[in-house]
Amino acid sequence: MNLFTKRGQHVLNKNNILLGLTSVYIFYGFFEPYLNQLIGPIMRFYIIALAGLYILFHHGKLTIGAGIQYIVLWFFFECITIIWARNYEIIKMHFLTVLGFVVLLVCISQRPIDKRLINSMIYTFWIGSFLIGLLSLFFHSTYHFQMRFSARQVLTLGGVQTDPNNQAIFLMYGISISLYYLFVKREKILFSIVTIIINMISMLMTSSRGSFLSLGLMLLLIVLFVIKDWKTKLWALAASLVILGLMIRFAPSILSASSLERLLEFDSYEGGGNRITIWKNALTLINENLLYYIVGAGWGSYYNYNGWAGIHNTYLEMFCNTGLIGVLLFFIPIIRVIIDLWKKEKYLPIFIAISVFLPAVFLDCINKRYFWNAIYFLFVCYCSEYYSENELHERKTARVFQR
Repeated sequence: MNLFTKRGQHVLNKNNILLGLTSVYIFYGFFEPYLNQLIGPIMRFYIIALAGLYILFHHGKLTIGAGIQYIVLWFFFECITIIWARNYEIIKMHFLTVLGFVVLLVCISQRPIDKRLINSMIYTFWIGSFLIGLLSLFFHSTYHFQMRFSARQVLTLGGVQTDPNNQAIFLMYGISISLYYLFVKREKILFSIVTIIINMISMLMTSSRGSFLSLGLMLLLIVLFVIKDWKTKLWALAASLVILGLMIRFAPSILSASSLERLLEFDSYEGGGNRITIWKNALTLINENLLYYIVGAGWGSYYNYNGWAGIHNTYLEMFCNTGLIGVLLFFIPIIRVIIDLWKKEKYLPIFIAISVFLPAVFLDCINKRYFWNAIYFLFVCYCSEYYSENELHERKTARVFQR
């Protein structure tokens, strides 16, 4: 039997296979630490295999989508910086992972974009995030590796945990989508409200400041710019104030005194992993050579520099690795995509980007799946619009010539 033929109402074709395997990849990312404990760290190999299937199903004829070529160039440039890098530990740990991310970005944005891919990504993000929030209410415990704020609570399954800040970003995926459906689409109201309530409680337990900042920015954009009519604006503002009031009212009963103090401690990030000291250390590395401002100190050169293993800032980490060249290659196309989607009022990928990119100021995310999944969704939505417009233009042009 030919697998790529229609039999009754059952269709098993290459698009269905790719959609299913891509959804598995996205969903796995939400529970990766826990599943890795059972079956090992297979995802870096799964992503390569998934990219291989995309290449196979497209007969090896891949085109690099609009803007994505710059991110591919960024990766090649980062590989070049290995020549002058002074430490190879990060390269050994992250090379395969980042390579897989970039290759999958190229593969997942192939023309034409299957509209079902966008819907599949949305619902996989939404369900995965909701499950993280729901499970966190019942299976949480104190985060083992926190030094000062030992009362931070995270989902714990089989003794395995994830970083509270990472978990908060997973929770923000669901909150972002729920806010979009609640205030923009005005659909799926009940599930959106339930998701927001559950994920907000779970996010409070993580005491993640970065995610609450991104939530505040998102609500501000929704009230000021996204919602057009004043009646809905006032309703959204009232709902936001109610959410804030409930947080203030119930936070003391949900959080310990130290976690509550952490959430309100915006004047200094020294308590949050000595970030100010770490960032100064990274700038010391850059200041060693003026050329480092242009080309970076080399991939992973910050590792163990003056005894610090990380930077806790994705943008500063990229600047240390690849300098201004790398930062511009990576983020200019992303900024362009966000601006284009905003003009077309395609807000959901922007909401998800905010929920990841703002906390990334305080985290090392370049090797994290949630960081790249937000980028995937941005470019899939952008390429879908871009290809559709081009196809429409091509059809009109063809009709003119036919006449």
